[in-house]
Amino acid sequence: MKLNFDRFAKYLAKGFWVVFLAVFASVSLSFTPATAPSFAAPNAYKAAIEQDVQQVDENRLDAYESAKETVNSRNGIEKEYEENEEAYLEEHPEEGGLMSGAKQVLEKLSSSDSDR
Repeated sequence: MKLNFDRFAKYLAKGFWVVFLAVFASVSLSFTPATAPSFAAPNAYKAAIEQDVQQVDENRLDAYESAKETVNSRNGIEKEYEENEEAYLEEHPEEGGLMSGAKQVLEKLSSSDSDR
């Protein structure tokens, strides 16, 4: 019986120390000062960030207005697509691909049909 009591006492002592250390760690962490890097930024840096945010907002609004005009205009989407395709093919001429070949064949056929 004494052996069981001694084991139980050791178990309680270990449990007490575990709980004590956990409570001590949480209490000690609650007294550490919180660092706020946003408060540490100089005013010039904050002003630069605000300018960047305003510029991004303006760019976003300009892009929205441009897209809105493109969608509302007649044949606007096809025209925009063709402009983007031409710009892409100028940057990547090796990727003309099947579509440019098909267009060339159609142009040859239509020009030969009109010659007859």
